[in-house]
Amino acid sequence: MRHRISAILYDHDGTLVNSLPVVVAATNGVLAKNGYPVAAPEVVIAAMVLATAPRMGHHARVSDPFVQRRLAAEFYAEARILGPRLATAYDGVAELLAAVASRGIAQ
Repeated sequence: MRHRISAILYDHDGTLVNSLPVVVAATNGVLAKNGYPVAAPEVVIAAMVLATAPRMGHHARVSDPFVQRRLAAEFYAEARILGPRLATAYDGVAELLAAVASRGIAQ
């Protein structure tokens, strides 16, 4: 028996959209606003193996979980502002989404 695909879920960051410029800019924006030194893009990207709160604490060299969570909240707010301007779809994504939509598959 054949099953018809009725919906597709996508991961956004790193799958459909290159959001690395957003992460770097938002991280460094929050660090600078709070008086911490900014990090080189490659350092920010390498630290993305950490969850956001510990990652922000890592960059700020702060171990206090409360401060880490506050910095993470500021990071997310900044990323929401910067995302539409700095994130870009990978090549072929628009065509892929259009082709899937043309088949009546929910996305």
